Parts: sequence; structure tokens; C-alpha cells
Amino acid sequence: FFLVLKKAIAGPEQTVQAFLAAAGSGDFETAHGYFSAALKEKQPLAEFSDLAAKHQQAFQVQDTTFNNRSVDLRGAELSGSVTLTSGDQLPASFKLVKEKGEWRLISYQLGS
Repeated sequence: FFLVLKKAIAGPEQTVQAFLAAAGSGDFETAHGYFSAALKEKQPLAEFSDLAAKHQQAFQVQDTTFNNRSVDLRGAELSGSVTLTSGDQLPASFKLVKEKGEWRLISYQLGS
């Protein structure tokens, strides 16, 4: 059972890690590619790039700790904290949905 649960959570976590790595390195176009269609509509690439560039340190994540995880057929929610490369910790939460077989972000929050 634990292995099945771990595998179910792995997909959403991998998407979050890839999103954070891309945004943290300044590759905002790739990071934006992890957005769901709805989030892309709500936050177009130009808007996301501007926001992410202004707050890039918040995306420079060294480690993630998700204390709360929920995954089902409709989507996934991960919440906990991120440790930045500066050593600071920020609360973090991510909601994901499956689109065309891939996990995509429908919302994210870094910091309070």
C-alpha cells in the first residue's frame, strides 16, 4: 500500500520540483509549461515571468518538505515548506490537476 501511495504522490512532486527548478534558474518559459490551461489563462507567460523575475529568490529552492499530501483521480494538493538556497524557509502549497496524462499546476503559493 505504501509503495502505491508513494508512486501516486511521485508524479505531482516531480512536477512541483521541475517547476521550482526551472523558475529558480530563470527559465520562466519552461516553468510556465508546468501550468494547467486554466492557470496559463489566469497568469499568462509575460505576467508570470515579470512576477517570477521580481521574486526569483523565492523560487531558488534547495529542499521541499510536504507535510500534507492528498492525491486522487481529480487532482493533488501538496503543502508544507520550501528551504531556499539562502537557508530561509517559506510555507508552500501547490494544487495540481492531470491534463492529457501529465500533472499540471492549477495554483501555487510560496510564502505567506
